[in-house]
Amino acid sequence: MTQNEIRAGILQLVAGFRIGHTGVRFSYPDSGTRKPLFHQYPFSMDLFPEGVFVRNAARRYAAIVGSRVLRVGSLPIDSVLRRMYSVVPAENEQFLAANLHYYLRLPELLQGLHIAPSADSVQLELEKNGQRSTVWVRAEATRELFTRTVLSIPDDWVDAGPLRTGNTPLWMRHTDRLRDFDYDKKTATLYVRHSGVWEPEGETIAAFFTRVFRYADSVKAERFVLDLRLNGGGNNYLNKPVVTGIIRNTRINRFGHLFVLLGKHTFSAAQNLTNALEKYTEAVFIGEPTSERVNFWGDYRSEELPESRMEVRISYLWWQDSDPRDTRRQTAPLIAAPITFADYCAGHDPALAAVHSFREKEPVLERFNALWDAGKAEAAEALLRDFTKDPAHRYALEDVAGDL
Repeated sequence: MTQNEIRAGILQLVAGFRIGHTGVRFSYPDSGTRKPLFHQYPFSMDLFPEGVFVRNAARRYAAIVGSRVLRVGSLPIDSVLRRMYSVVPAENEQFLAANLHYYLRLPELLQGLHIAPSADSVQLELEKNGQRSTVWVRAEATRELFTRTVLSIPDDWVDAGPLRTGNTPLWMRHTDRLRDFDYDKKTATLYVRHSGVWEPEGETIAAFFTRVFRYADSVKAERFVLDLRLNGGGNNYLNKPVVTGIIRNTRINRFGHLFVLLGKHTFSAAQNLTNALEKYTEAVFIGEPTSERVNFWGDYRSEELPESRMEVRISYLWWQDSDPRDTRRQTAPLIAAPITFADYCAGHDPALAAVHSFREKEPVLERFNALWDAGKAEAAEALLRDFTKDPAHRYALEDVAGDL
């Protein structure tokens, strides 16, 4: 076996546990710093509902940005995704979608998985504006091991969406900050983006949300939107002021007035926060499923493999926020509002649009039970049929329809 086949094999072994917190780091410690194990391709290819697209790339490859990916190396994209799944420690499909761009840019991994014959360059077959093209991209030294957020890109890169323009939706604004909020007076909607359960230097989470809740009271906000779509976790002991602050605020904590936006990057301590909000508040979840199980293994210890110098993170702590019989692989939103590639390019936020169009007055289970207890079985069954036929409920069907 070659060195790159061995590296790919180690990644496959570790990914076989299917635990998101158990994985291999892409760098190793050296003289007080960390050095990359892999080179990189200067692009990000991301999985959207319509397929895999080149979301951004170095300026010299600007022509490929916005292209649908048809083949990588010698394989069609569906086969590439299956091989990628074998090395990504995905607990569900959302975890793969959230982390695919990290793995697809690793030349040594593509060669080790026999996707590309060389680690020096890769051939991409692309489609853009109805035209197909074949492009070779050369590998380069890794400049950044990880970006601060999924939306952070180097200054000399080009993006398919509005990252380089002023037409950015709220969820993409000020991503140099972990937290931000904005009030829409016209709709009386207070939007709060909370993109990490950790505290860099400056304002604490408790202080930020104290400020947010005071502002919500001062403007008498009718809708409160908590956006966790970019929240990959941190320290779940910092979640308490968020949850208790919502519970205390009776104006906010009402069905149809409190909304939590979820997505494929909602993970780890953000899953703990989602669990608490599901249990203790009247939140309506909108967006996409999370990338973490409801009850999950978290926290890890690290071990460095002596020959390859690959650092393996091994999860050891079980977090059980829900019933021990709760085997859900994710938290599914009540209202499906995935961000398509077309949405991304246009700067459109379907989840926030779904908030503004939400008109339900009480949860479907309460409506169903009220009808059933009143002896109105036909009306209850009609309610269930309507619910299951509505594509907006497609993520929630497994959870809610099963209970019904």
